[in-house]
Amino acid sequence: MNDQKPFLIGGGWRKSDDIREVRFPYNNDIVASVCQATDEDLEDAVVSASSGFEITRKLAVYQRSKILNNL
Repeated sequence: MNDQKPFLIGGGWRKSDDIREVRFPYNNDIVASVCQATDEDLEDAVVSASSGFEITRKLAVYQRSKILNNL
C-alpha cells in the first residue's frame, strides 16, 4: 500500500521514512500504511498539546464544547 498516512503535530502534517502497516485483526488484511513518529515528533506533540491546553483552559465550557463538536 503506497498511500502513507502522515500525522498532525502543532497544525502541521509530518511524514517519516519509517512506515508501519496497520492490519485488520479479523483477517490480517492491510488497511493502511502509517508514518511512524520519532522521539522528537513525540516531544513536539507534547509541547504543542501543552500549549493548546493553556489556550483552551481559559475558554468557557460552552466554547470548548463548540470546538469539540465542530471536530
